[in-house]
Amino acid sequence: MAGGGNVARLPWYSIATGAFILIGFAWLAHYMIAVGSNLGREDQFKWDRLLLIFNVVQTITVAAGGALLGTTVQATATKERVADANDRAEQAESSARQSFANAAKAEAAKHLLENLEPPGNPDAEADRSAIVAQLRAVLS
Repeated sequence: MAGGGNVARLPWYSIATGAFILIGFAWLAHYMIAVGSNLGREDQFKWDRLLLIFNVVQTITVAAGGALLGTTVQATATKERVADANDRAEQAESSARQSFANAAKAEAAKHLLENLEPPGNPDAEADRSAIVAQLRAVLS
């Protein structure tokens, strides 16, 4: 995969979604710190609930970030594979055209050689020269 200068750009909605998730997670972390610093020992159950909510949101945030990153990486890799496949298809098509042209030349040469008289026939010398000239023209 000859990539190089191809830089994948995220669509605006992916960037907006990622930013929304990160801002929401940052706000929740800030809120947790603010509430946690004001809780006393008797309010331990509130901290446990907040920690449970934080863990759930953290899991969702990591999953969303992975999905955004994964689709971007996959889209980039897919574009590179498609470009590589197109290059190989163009090369194969060019090779097929060349092979078809060579096969047509070989068929024409075969047809000319089938009409060639065997050596030793003095009447066929003029025809032989014309056929050899035609062969040279076909094979060049």
